Amino acid sequence: MSPKPKNPTPMHRMRLIAPPPIQLTVYTDGSCLQNGSNNTRSGGGVWFSDGHPLNRAICVPGQDQSNQAGEIAAIVVALQSVPRNADLTIITDSQYVITTITNSLRSCEDAGWTSVPNASWFKAAVYAMQRRSAPTGFKWVKGHSGDRGNECADALAAEGAAKPTPDDIDLSVPLLSEPAGMKLHTLTQASVYKLLRSLDCPPNPADLRSSWTAPEAPWKS
Repeated sequence: MSPKPKNPTPMHRMRLIAPPPIQLTVYTDGSCLQNGSNNTRSGGGVWFSDGHPLNRAICVPGQDQSNQAGEIAAIVVALQSVPRNADLTIITDSQYVITTITNSLRSCEDAGWTSVPNASWFKAAVYAMQRRSAPTGFKWVKGHSGDRGNECADALAAEGAAKPTPDDIDLSVPLLSEPAGMKLHTLTQASVYKLLRSLDCPPNPADLRSSWTAPEAPWKS
């Protein structure tokens, strides 16, 4: 039996072409109604595009109600809503949020978040970004300057603040994902007191004093 003739045309190697990454842009904004009163309600707006299924009008839960709470709440919801492998650009008019997450993150973590307003929201945002496998970028836009995306997010934030029932938003962060307490160089009497007050079951100072006993002198047997 004679061997089969060789194919003069070499076989082309199959090349796996990865699909292009998903590019998403979202506008976020915050709102606060009756600021300073007992009926203060804050809202957050998340806007991708007209009719997008991930557009949200958020009524911010919790006791901390402010425009800043609405701003960071909207970002948390946006981060939790999009695919983790999508390149995400968050456009907001809040320099406060951008500065805290980008420039001040290390100092906030070193201080155990004890002196940071809306700390639970910021920690949830950082955790959501850490879980992502694609880049997350922030872009500032001047508010109420005619930018359509910002105006749409602002309208959703006002709608959220007017909702009668707060939204249920997951702010849980696994213990292993949080920084291990406060760094020594940030410790002060005031910061330690704030940290103890923030615990679910803060220790009673009287119990701490009563539980301490002086070590026995080495010359006693």
